[in-house]
Amino acid sequence: MTGATRPDSAAALDDDWLRSPEPGWLNSPWGPLFTWYHPPRGTPRNCAVLLCDTFGSDRMNLHLAYRYLALQLSHAGFACLRVDYPGTGDSAGMPRDTQSVAVWTGSLSLAADHLRARSGADNLALFGARFGGTMAALLAAARHDVMDLILWGPFVEGRQFLRQCRAVQRMLITDAAGRAPNDRQPGDQESMGFLLTGAWVEELEPLNLTRLERAPAQRACVLPWDDTSRMAALADAWRGLGVEVEIESSPLFDAQRTLQQQAVPWPILDHVDRWLCRSHATTTVARGETAGATPASVSIEVDGEDTCVIEQAVYLAEGKGLFGILSRPSRAPERVERTGILLVNGGNNHRPGINRNGTEWARRWAAQGWPVLRMDIRGLGDSPPAHAEDLNVLYRSETTRDVLQAMDWMQERLGIRRFIVGGLCAGAYQALHTGVADRRVGRVVGLFLLELLRYYPDRGLPRQVWRRKLLRARQRLDARLPIWCRRSTRLGRWMGELCRRGVKVLAVFNEADGMDAMFRWELGRHASAVDRGGRLRFDLVPDGNHIFSPLWCQQEITASLDRYLAEIAGAEAADVQNLHT
Repeated sequence: MTGATRPDSAAALDDDWLRSPEPGWLNSPWGPLFTWYHPPRGTPRNCAVLLCDTFGSDRMNLHLAYRYLALQLSHAGFACLRVDYPGTGDSAGMPRDTQSVAVWTGSLSLAADHLRARSGADNLALFGARFGGTMAALLAAARHDVMDLILWGPFVEGRQFLRQCRAVQRMLITDAAGRAPNDRQPGDQESMGFLLTGAWVEELEPLNLTRLERAPAQRACVLPWDDTSRMAALADAWRGLGVEVEIESSPLFDAQRTLQQQAVPWPILDHVDRWLCRSHATTTVARGETAGATPASVSIEVDGEDTCVIEQAVYLAEGKGLFGILSRPSRAPERVERTGILLVNGGNNHRPGINRNGTEWARRWAAQGWPVLRMDIRGLGDSPPAHAEDLNVLYRSETTRDVLQAMDWMQERLGIRRFIVGGLCAGAYQALHTGVADRRVGRVVGLFLLELLRYYPDRGLPRQVWRRKLLRARQRLDARLPIWCRRSTRLGRWMGELCRRGVKVLAVFNEADGMDAMFRWELGRHASAVDRGGRLRFDLVPDGNHIFSPLWCQQEITASLDRYLAEIAGAEAADVQNLHT
């Protein structure tokens, strides 16, 4: 399928999704690597395409682009594989231990071998956007079987990539106190919540794709990221190595829409589709899957310094409509085995969460004894939308059903009857509405709401006029009014009901943005009753930001959540003790 691809054809691709992709992990020297294998649909072509991921916030923002490219190429007859580098996404490992060009190219090479064996294709093509394009070029230069190389806005020089990382850090992060994570090492840097180790920075500084010693591929297609992209030097250098290079003179898509709105760049996807189809005709039929090519495992054990957990890729609904990854303790402590944790997408990001916190929290808490499910609600991540217009739409009342369905799945499959539900931003919104919707006493026992900005499906985000000082003034005014004169709000009624049901709520806010004041004011006449119940606690983080991206800030949030879970575990242990006595 090529040409104009808009919501109607996106829906067709999502229909393919319900039948074809296979999630799982590949064993590697650096731990299991999470992959999605997309077998060819229709007449297969004798070419397989490895999609090389980018890094950091670009990785989060480009997830849908990679997903739909794999679906589109699969529909056109190409076998495709998406893979997370070690220490990223849903793969095993931690960034400090695995952040290395050699490790990442090694993991991509292993994935390429698996893809060729799984598909039976003779030819290999690589695609990469931004830093993923850089990694694709390095991998191609290290192998001898890459025929086609498609790069969208690659960083030609390592220092160019590092400059962007530093610029993003300077623009978005302000920390007057100069805080640092407790495990910081000399040379460490960070960019929008992602670690760049000193060793990796030193490795990247001299990197230059124009200085490759051998041709990376037979053919290359280079697509500019924006009007400032300068790819001519790269094209000239590669032509000198004998590569047939096709370079676009102007951008095919407004790349900022992909980064800011996570919009699917259909013109880019269509161009890649057409370019590969010209090189690999439909009359060229692949051998099919080779005998003995083992599919990736859908269940693995992640064994690290602080984690020893079993993870499983799961579908939570009929027809593969809801996807998630379940983390379970290898040896579950009895005190928490009846309670599970559900992590809902933060913002538009898929299940690993903003800054990969979802993956790291899930494994951390599973090692402590909690079964944890990190999920993609419909229309986000790897759960296709129920309706085409719901793709990448955050605030919809019907998505509460997705979370309730995930809870039912955990109860039916694991026997879990008590749930703690949480998330950041839109994930907090979904958690709140799930707690309100499930009125069964003792089922939802905890909610952690990180930077909850919006409360109601029929109202937008708070306008900028609600400044901290104004809200504090309104609170002081409300405090002087009799209870019956204060506003009765939906949020206040909801929180009162949750507290009466015994739900323990943790609300965490960045202190600087004043959203805690907005939340308190919105409680209205119910604030006093909620405070008396003692079930609602606020944690304020100074000098953070909306996504708690500074690494020291992530450590503080993790510690706060650990304390919160310990309180719930303690209450549960007391209940069990009282039951026995």
